[in-house]
Amino acid sequence: MVRLPQSLLACCFAMSALLPFAASPAIAQTNTNLRIMPLGDSITAGLHSSTGNGYRGPLVADLAGQVLYVDMVGWRVAGTMSDPDHAGTSGDRIDQIASKTTSGLNLYKPNVVTLLAGINDIGQNYQVSTAPDRLASLIDQILSNEPDATVLVADLIVNANSTTESEVKTFNSALPNIVNTRASAGKHVYLVDTSALTTADLADGLHPNDAGYKKLGDAFYNGVQAVIGKGWIKDPVAGSITRPTGSLYLAVGKCLDGGSLASGNKAAISTCNGAAAQQWNLNNGNTATGNGNVTANGMCLDIVNNGTANKSLVQLYPCSKGANQVFNINSNGSLVNPTSGRCLDDPGGSTTDGTQLEIFDCNGGPNQTWLMPQQGAITSSLSGKCLDDKGGSPNAGTHVDSFACNSNFSQQWSIYNNLIKFDGRCVGVVGGATANGSLVETETCSGSSSQTWTPTNGTLVNAKSGRCLDIPGSSTTDGIQLDIADCSGGSNQKWTLPNL
Repeated sequence: MVRLPQSLLACCFAMSALLPFAASPAIAQTNTNLRIMPLGDSITAGLHSSTGNGYRGPLVADLAGQVLYVDMVGWRVAGTMSDPDHAGTSGDRIDQIASKTTSGLNLYKPNVVTLLAGINDIGQNYQVSTAPDRLASLIDQILSNEPDATVLVADLIVNANSTTESEVKTFNSALPNIVNTRASAGKHVYLVDTSALTTADLADGLHPNDAGYKKLGDAFYNGVQAVIGKGWIKDPVAGSITRPTGSLYLAVGKCLDGGSLASGNKAAISTCNGAAAQQWNLNNGNTATGNGNVTANGMCLDIVNNGTANKSLVQLYPCSKGANQVFNINSNGSLVNPTSGRCLDDPGGSTTDGTQLEIFDCNGGPNQTWLMPQQGAITSSLSGKCLDDKGGSPNAGTHVDSFACNSNFSQQWSIYNNLIKFDGRCVGVVGGATANGSLVETETCSGSSSQTWTPTNGTLVNAKSGRCLDIPGSSTTDGIQLDIADCSGGSNQKWTLPNL
């Protein structure tokens, strides 16, 4: 998840302007925050889209400048867009999508779900006559879990196979009643019309081509427009910002801390602990584009009373697009407020917990240099395979294995303070064991020595056992669960870490 201010989005999707379709109608500028979970199958994942963005890229482009924030969320990653998160799994039927949905909702807490599902039930000839009932149950499942969310339900797109298309039409004919029944009961469910797509908009008779994905993104945008007009959209649930950039920490080893994360709370330094108060999103600001900000729990770093002078204090405050909330990332690690020209500063290089941050003349000092976690793939020197959270599961206790590198979410790791994190969980040894062959998993982060890994000459040494992260038997088979073993310096214990 990259939570993007809309002023940055238009430049990111300029390619969409090259497609020969009229832009969707603009909606009035609102202070709406959108945390969208695109839920579905391979069409949601963007299969046969040249960028891999599918409809998600055009949807976000359409929303540029129309809402305050868009945050795309989900347990998968696909595409070249700045925020490629989604919850689409190729080949999944409605029942298979439903089996993953509750854990995803608990993790990401979207306030909008864009749902497109059912074509694989038809394609796999799986209880086709009751497929609309399963979709209705999935909608109910979403709203039971997230009663304040809005579900945008798309009908199935056109299909080039005449037999399949007949079944698509039958399926779609059931959707208005499913949606209207729930909307009449006060549920925020809206039917998205995809009839603008024709067979000319298909890449393979089933999945859209780029033109088709643009039309599909526009259709979902029209749905967002409609439900904003109805007043259905509520701000995302506090406390559930997902897939944060992580801790921002200084060379002295202290982390940026938001305390209670309440409005008006001071932004301070504190001992690094990985808590929610230290999980921050850097929202794509830099000295070239500007308009960046630093957020936690939906709050922005904010210069008190719009101050511009040295020693003006910094707090947390609801995001407003104000100039006093803009902090751009400089190449030396400083965070610069362009209005004042001053940097986020730890006064006097303090190491005292609770010291409130301020802005001060930029000097490149260690008290103004904010370090980020290393993020990306961790690659084995043995096989070129990647460290992998098995299946991209959001659950603690998931195996950590080696798998062919594929750029999926399950291979995106965050490393700082010798902790290796996936989606807020830490790599640790099962049961805190120390023996050779003890298996490795992702766990709820505790900061224990069993979860601490020290990079040493290309190896990752477990602090508790003194043993190295190891591919058992030097296997090159996908899906082998990793363990710890006596450090040998072998290629099955050598790892290439992502750059800072």
